[in-house]
Amino acid sequence: MRANKTTPRRLRPREYAIWCGMKTRCTNPSVKIFPYYGGRGITVCPQWASSFEAFLQDMGPCPPNLSLERRDNNKGYAPENCYWATREEQGNNKRSNRLIVFNGQTLTVSAWARQYGLSDACLHARVFRSRWPMDKALSTPAKHKRGLLLTFQGKTMRVTQWNTRLGYPDRTIDKRLLHGWSVERALSTPPRQKRPH
Repeated sequence: MRANKTTPRRLRPREYAIWCGMKTRCTNPSVKIFPYYGGRGITVCPQWASSFEAFLQDMGPCPPNLSLERRDNNKGYAPENCYWATREEQGNNKRSNRLIVFNGQTLTVSAWARQYGLSDACLHARVFRSRWPMDKALSTPAKHKRGLLLTFQGKTMRVTQWNTRLGYPDRTIDKRLLHGWSVERALSTPPRQKRPH
């Protein structure tokens, strides 16, 4: 039976495309990514496999800029294992991610690097190639800080741009990072006012 204009698949074309993609990668051996899904035992629960309406009812509409993600990448697509995720959440949930535990917190290399104002490559090399202890890897400033991109309160800019935006004297943030300050502290602490003579 052909879908008419009132069916959810017509009203929710994005969710319908996501549903089709989910089923295809789990059931069609001829698609390129099948080995990473159906080929390793990832399945779609029976109610979702047979009904787009059931999938949409369980998941609800997909918010803008989000996509379907599984909480546990070793389990299949089912209501209890799926949610709408940001690109960053999806990136942090890859099977290939290297997780690092430090001070009781578990984060990916990318998340630790962002938090301490380092590039992913720099932190990865320090921890996995050079075998630095985590405290040293995070606290040692990277070279060429002035060209480094720092993310703070959802905005990403170079150190020099942050100095200008925040009205800090030139090299304030560089010096703070060199002294081991976190990115958040370096950007949120107002500089000391010079005392008048």
